[in-house]
Amino acid sequence: LALKEDIPNEMRWDLLTSSSKGLGLLGKMEDGRTCVSSFELDIFVFGPNSSQGNEDIIEKGGIILTEITNTAWRHSLGPKQRGLFLKHYPGLAALKPWEGNMNISGAELWSWHEHFITYIVNNNPVTSLNASYNHFSDDAIILMCEKLKGNKKLQSLRLCGCLMTNDGAIAFSKLLRCNSVLRDCWLTHIVGISDSGAFALASALTEGDDANHTLLTLHMAGTSASDECKTKCIDLTNGRMIFEGSNITNYIKEN
Repeated sequence: LALKEDIPNEMRWDLLTSSSKGLGLLGKMEDGRTCVSSFELDIFVFGPNSSQGNEDIIEKGGIILTEITNTAWRHSLGPKQRGLFLKHYPGLAALKPWEGNMNISGAELWSWHEHFITYIVNNNPVTSLNASYNHFSDDAIILMCEKLKGNKKLQSLRLCGCLMTNDGAIAFSKLLRCNSVLRDCWLTHIVGISDSGAFALASALTEGDDANHTLLTLHMAGTSASDECKTKCIDLTNGRMIFEGSNITNYIKEN
């Protein structure tokens, strides 16, 4: 029974059992015969910190998403469960309310999920997107960056551990040049980003009339940028680009 609005449990029971108000599953027909002597309910119970129901999400997620209320979506499901819904039933999950921190890290999403992710972020009050450790290639990153250029709400963006290369980093640099709302970005543990990608990002923060002067930090630990590149990027951006190891320590000591 699909009930899209939040209603009391008593009303739900009436809709199932009442002959006058609902389906009358325990009522009688006009000739006195019982409709059914009993019926079985398939009940799904979710908690934000529980893995219970994950198999049900994969097998019956379309039915669950149709029936689950917006209040239950907001308060009874954890990030992993929302990620499972988005992975297996993206079209339905995209129609649910997303707000604040959208954490889909490690949800095993693929490049074709990009369309649904950007739709959600651009059409909901999402201020933080953590889409790290998913299977996003350059094609997905380029499309995502293009679609987020007009976003005025997103303040934090994490794409750590994805399959991005320098081409994706260049696309990300173009996003930074069009955006004055983002405050913190994480592109850590992306071995496909080397010196050319890192320099493109540094340039977006420092060079040209459209340089981004509002981003506070761009985290770049675990990329393939050389030590020389890291030092130059840290210097050019006054420490806004953050790498790992002695480069940061030396920069702090010298400045």
